[in-house]
Amino acid sequence: MPHDLTDSAASPASLLWAMPAGALLFYALVRWIQTAAPKADPWDTDTEAAVNQPEATPVCHHCLTPLPAEPLFCPECGSAVGAYNNLLPYPYVFSLGEVFRNGTLGKFRLNVVTIVGFLLVSLLQPVFFLVPVYWFFLLRNVARIRKGDVGAPPASLEAHA
Repeated sequence: MPHDLTDSAASPASLLWAMPAGALLFYALVRWIQTAAPKADPWDTDTEAAVNQPEATPVCHHCLTPLPAEPLFCPECGSAVGAYNNLLPYPYVFSLGEVFRNGTLGKFRLNVVTIVGFLLVSLLQPVFFLVPVYWFFLLRNVARIRKGDVGAPPASLEAHA
């Protein structure tokens, strides 16, 4: 019995209804996002006003050290803290390195989105031959976080510090 291509799922007739259905689903998703109520701020109005004052001192997100005006990096811990670090070609590399370092040595919230995000971002880098090495250290860190041993980096790294 020969296979009839007009009944297949990829036939032009099936695409005629699938494309508008997909467009309608995409439109419904966009409308749902636009009409979603924003979440309340986790702080009170006094804290909001204090943070947005012109004389408020910015601090490092990693070590909470007060920062000078327009910094690119924290003078204390070296974290990338500049407002445009992720957009500038040279400092972007340091921001990306901080992400990879946090994946292999840091503590982060374990869920599917963060782990898949670390894995996918590593695939997009030009040093693709190092991806298996990075995945090994990432998964080792995930196992360390699951055990609850997140107080200090692995012993092999403490000797180099």
